[in-house]
Amino acid sequence: NGIQFIGPTPKTISEFGSKTDARAMAVAAGLPVIPGSDPVEDVDAAVKFAEEAGLPIMVKAAMGGGGKGMRVVRTMDELKAG
Repeated sequence: NGIQFIGPTPKTISEFGSKTDARAMAVAAGLPVIPGSDPVEDVDAAVKFAEEAGLPIMVKAAMGGGGKGMRVVRTMDELKAG
């Protein structure tokens, strides 16, 4: 049909499907990224990160959610409330 796709490879698109993997790839490539944490497993780990980084922070699900789980946390009480 004479049409040639110009863009990322299917492998790259798949890799960028994981936000945590995409961020790690950006760091490995030397690209600037905003401060962030590795995935946290519980509220205590999130509180520890917030204490170190300062508030406000953005909390986002690493997988799924379609951006619906993304929110700004301005206080420790908000963070602890989940």
